[in-house]
Amino acid sequence: MNPGVGRVFRAMGTEVELQACPDLPAATAVSIEALFEKVEQHLSRFRTDSEISQLNLSAGRPFLASEILRRVLGAALIAASRSEGLFDPTLLHAV
Repeated sequence: MNPGVGRVFRAMGTEVELQACPDLPAATAVSIEALFEKVEQHLSRFRTDSEISQLNLSAGRPFLASEILRRVLGAALIAASRSEGLFDPTLLHAV
């Protein structure tokens, strides 16, 4: 099987190239791009309108986070604890 380019799009501050078998249904490629878009709406630090950007702007005020954001932040805090500081999800401006 020769892999073929199913779709190229921008996501997460970079170009994403979806490569799949030539017989991949076009609807599947569109669904994958839509999934990237949904995740970016919540988690992209490159988009000022994303949920995580809005959380960062809340500056400690109460913020009602979605389930996906709560789960990702929870996993990030666990990774930070387990890495004894080697991984720090709170660096924001230092990145």
